[in-house]
Amino acid sequence: MVVTAPGRGGGHNVLFVVDEQGQHLLVYEHTSGGALELVQARDYQWDAQLKDFPSQKDQKNSRRQRPPVEVIRKAVRGK
Repeated sequence: MVVTAPGRGGGHNVLFVVDEQGQHLLVYEHTSGGALELVQARDYQWDAQLKDFPSQKDQKNSRRQRPPVEVIRKAVRGK
């Protein structure tokens, strides 16, 4: 599945690619200059198994994936 949306301004558009079978999410930015850049990638198989999600105030303020995939995996597995 592919979804497009307006980006963060400056003529950027965002392209979301969801691989439902492999459970991957890819996010690309397309600039007005014609460049296509991969800006995020995430394996969401563990995210989809969570019953609850921690509040944003409990997470550090960063641009990294929050929470990291490893934290989600451990929460789902109970380890």
